[in-house]
Amino acid sequence: MDSTIINEQEFYIEDRYRRYFIDDIDDIDDNEVESSKNSKTKINLTSKKRKRVAKEPTSFVWKYFKKEENSSSATCHVIKEDGIACGHYYNDGSTTSNLIHHLATKHKIYKPGSAEEASHLKEVRSQPDIRIAIKKRKPKSEAEYKQIRQNVTKFIIDDNQPFYVLQSKSFRKLILSLDEHFEIPCDKSVKVMIGEAFKWSQDQLLELLKVDCIAASITTDFWTTLQRVKYPHTGEVIKELFDKIFSDWKVTSKLLTMTTDNGSNIKKAGRLMERSISRLPCTAHTLQLTVGKGLNLVKALVLRAKRLIDFFNISPKQRERLQTAQEFLGYTSIKHVVGDVSTRWNSTFYAWERLIELKRAIKFLPGQLKSDLNKDAQKDGEKLEKIMLSDDEWKLIEDLLNLLSIFEDVTRLLSGAKYCTISLMYPAIAALISSVKPGTQPSSNFELDFQDNLTENLSDHFDEEITILDSAEVTIADDENEVEIEVVDLTLGTGRGRKKINISEPMQTKDVLLNIQKILYISMFNYWKDIHKVGMLACLLDPRFKKLRFVKQRARYEVIENLRDLYENVQSDYDIPHDTNHMTPIAEHTNSNEQHKVRKSILDMIYACPNEPADSKEEIDRYLEINEEGKETDPLEWWKLHEKKFPILASIARKYLGICAISVPSERLFSDVSNNITNKRINIDPNLVEQMLFLKRNINVLGSIFPPPEF
Repeated sequence: MDSTIINEQEFYIEDRYRRYFIDDIDDIDDNEVESSKNSKTKINLTSKKRKRVAKEPTSFVWKYFKKEENSSSATCHVIKEDGIACGHYYNDGSTTSNLIHHLATKHKIYKPGSAEEASHLKEVRSQPDIRIAIKKRKPKSEAEYKQIRQNVTKFIIDDNQPFYVLQSKSFRKLILSLDEHFEIPCDKSVKVMIGEAFKWSQDQLLELLKVDCIAASITTDFWTTLQRVKYPHTGEVIKELFDKIFSDWKVTSKLLTMTTDNGSNIKKAGRLMERSISRLPCTAHTLQLTVGKGLNLVKALVLRAKRLIDFFNISPKQRERLQTAQEFLGYTSIKHVVGDVSTRWNSTFYAWERLIELKRAIKFLPGQLKSDLNKDAQKDGEKLEKIMLSDDEWKLIEDLLNLLSIFEDVTRLLSGAKYCTISLMYPAIAALISSVKPGTQPSSNFELDFQDNLTENLSDHFDEEITILDSAEVTIADDENEVEIEVVDLTLGTGRGRKKINISEPMQTKDVLLNIQKILYISMFNYWKDIHKVGMLACLLDPRFKKLRFVKQRARYEVIENLRDLYENVQSDYDIPHDTNHMTPIAEHTNSNEQHKVRKSILDMIYACPNEPADSKEEIDRYLEINEEGKETDPLEWWKLHEKKFPILASIARKYLGICAISVPSERLFSDVSNNITNKRINIDPNLVEQMLFLKRNINVLGSIFPPPEF
C-alpha cells in the first residue's frame, strides 16, 4: 500500500492497547486502521484537513487527578485519612501548576525526584513511630516516679477504688503502656502512702486552723459503729467524744456554734459542753419533721401510694409492662417509679412527683392487662386494679405536691455547700410560713409573728419526732390490706408504739388539704417560735437582708443592739494601727518595744487620725444606711471588698456568715463511707477509712495531700 509523506504530522498506530487523544476520530480511515492492526506495519494518515492529536499526559499529577471527559476540568481522587476521597474540583485542569500546588499543600505529595520530595522524606524519617518512641523512652527520675505513685494513690482515694485494682491486668496494662519502666505499687505500699499523706495533711490543717481560724462552727451527725463510740450512746458519751475531737484539733476556744439534728442525745451533749457553745437545730431536719407531721393526717394515702410504687419497683416484669404502656401512649421519655427513704422527706416528694408523671400509663395498664389472653397478665391486671388510687386520691396528691413544692425549694436552697446558708434561714422560713398560712395569699410583705392564735392549744406530744415518713422504707406487698407502723403512744414508757393502718379502701379526702395546711403552719411556729440570736445576727450582717423586713420592729431593734454589744467586745480585743485599716489582736504585741510603738502620747490625742475606724454607733449606722444588695451578691465577697470601710464589722461577719444552717455536710460523709465500705472492701480497717475520707474532703482546702517535691 502506497504511503504519502505529509509535512504537517506523522501518526503511528503501534499497539491496539495504547491510548491516543485524537481531536477528530472520524478523519481516520477505518479500513487503514484495521489493516495496520493486522500487519503491525507503519501507516501514514493523510487528509486535506490537518489532523490534530493531543499528546498522552505525562505529568505525575494525573495519577491523583481524574480529567473529566470532553472537558478540561479535573477532580482529585486522593484518599484522605478518614477513608474518603478528597474530591477537590478544578474547573480548568489544563494547567498542572494548581494541581501540583494542591497535592503538595493538602496531601504532602510532591513530584518524584524533586527537592521538595527529598526534604519531605527526610523529615518523615526523622520522626519515629509513637510506639517505637514509647518503647525507646528513657526511665524517668525517682522524683517523677514518686509523683506517679502519688497520683495512683489519689485515684484510689478520689474514685473510691478497691485496692485490688492495683493487681488488675487491664489496669497494669494501661499503666505500663504509658511507661514500661514504672513499677506499680502494691496495696501495702499505697496504704503506707495514705498514712503518710494523712499525717502531713493533718499537720497542715492544724497549722491552717491555728493561723487563719478566728472562729469555728461545726456540723454534726451520728453514725453508729462499735469501733468508735461505746454503748449506750447517751449525751454524756457523745459530749466526751466531742471534747476529745475539739481538743485534738485545738479549736475548743474558738467554737462558736454547733449545727445538729433534733436527736435528744446530741442536743443534751451540746448542753453539757464545758465551754458555752450555741447549738443550732438543722433546718433541713426540722423541715423534715414539719412535713412529716402534716402527712401524718394522710397516713393511709402515703401507704397506699407506696404500695402502688412497690408494685412496679419490686418486680422487673411490672417495670417492663409500665415501660411498654408508656411507649404505647407516646411518652417522649420512658421513666420508672421512684422509691423514697425515711431520712429525707423530699424523697417522698420526688416519689409522688414521678407517680403523677406516670399516672396516665399506670391507669391504662389494668384494662390492658385484663384483656390479655395470658392468664398471669389477667391476674396482674386485677391486682393492679385493686390497689389503684381513686380519682380523689390522685387529685389530693397533686394538690399536696403544689403545697409541698415550697418546702422543697427551701430545703434545696439551704442545702448548698458553696454559699452562705445561715443568713438565708430566717428570710426563707418567714416566706414559707407566710405561704402556708391558712386563709391568706402568699405575699412578699411578710413578718414573723409568734403570737398568732392559730398556734395555741398545741397537743402535748407535738414535740415527738415520729412521723409517717419514718415508715417510708417499709415494703408493702400488693395483697397487704394492713400495714404496721411506729406511732406516738404516751401510755408506754418509751412514748412509742406500733399501730396497724388499714389501706384496703380509698381514704376520704374532703377538707384534708386545708387541715394539712393548718398543721404545717402550726408546726412551723412550734419549731421556730424562739428567734435564734446567731441566725438573726447573720441576717443583719448579710447586705442582702440587713433591713430585717421579715421580723417585727421590736425584734429588729433587739438584733441591732446585740450587734452593738458584740462590736464593743470585739473592738476591745483589737488594736488599730494608725497607718492601716487592718485590725491586729492586742495579744500579738508581746514585745515591750512593740507596745511602746503603739502607745499614744498626749499630743497624739489632740489630733484626729484619718484612718482610725469610727466608734460602734457610727460604723454600724453607716453600714445600715447603705441600700440592700440583690440576690446575686455574695456576702463574703461583699465584706472582703468593704473590709477597709468597716474593719470590725467585717471581722464579725466573717465569723457568723460561715455558719451552716443545716447538718447536711456531715450527712454527706455517710454517703462517702458507704462508697468506701462495700462488698469489695468488707474487711477494710476503720482507721484507713477515716484517713481516706479525711484526705478526700480536705484536698481542696489544702491544695495537695502530699508534701511538695524537693528539688
